Amino acid sequence: MSFPDLYQQYRQMTDHRILMSFKGVFAQPAIVEMASALRGKVASRTNQTMVMKRIFAIFVELSQNILFYSAETEKDEDGKDNGVGILIVSEMDDRYCVSSGNLIYTSRVEGMRKKCDIVSAMTKDELKVYYNEQRKLPRSSESKGAGLGLIDMARKSEYPIEYGFTPFNDELSFYMLSVYISKGQEQ
Repeated sequence: MSFPDLYQQYRQMTDHRILMSFKGVFAQPAIVEMASALRGKVASRTNQTMVMKRIFAIFVELSQNILFYSAETEKDEDGKDNGVGILIVSEMDDRYCVSSGNLIYTSRVEGMRKKCDIVSAMTKDELKVYYNEQRKLPRSSESKGAGLGLIDMARKSEYPIEYGFTPFNDELSFYMLSVYISKGQEQ
């Protein structure tokens, strides 16, 4: 990367108030280290415990989604596949945003879109009922949680989740998800 490009990236991240950004392999040790750094950064910006807990929980959930479900993987030293993706935490005047992106197989896009559509359209009360219903369902062998993480993230936000899919190639699409946490939330 050229120095002007590096500078431009730095300026963009500064202008968009990026607190943390990581693109790469989401192995468990990396997630733990990033979570620790994020906790310190957020703690220096707010004294609201629930806001910090919500940001942290959403960060961990999105990181684990990349770790377990990204179609792009790299093997660690033990030969275990770890997902590759991007995760960004940013600050706005009235809220924080935790966004992730990773490759998924295009064959999964419609199913993911349907889950996101359902969850993003629900009220807090509906999400609570839906979460409890989904917890009671048997888990499939390919899923580690019946979409509970998505529902739980929506429950932690005061805003609808945002999501999108962009074709990457014939087999893959880039899946993006953003979750917002109000700065004024102390419940």
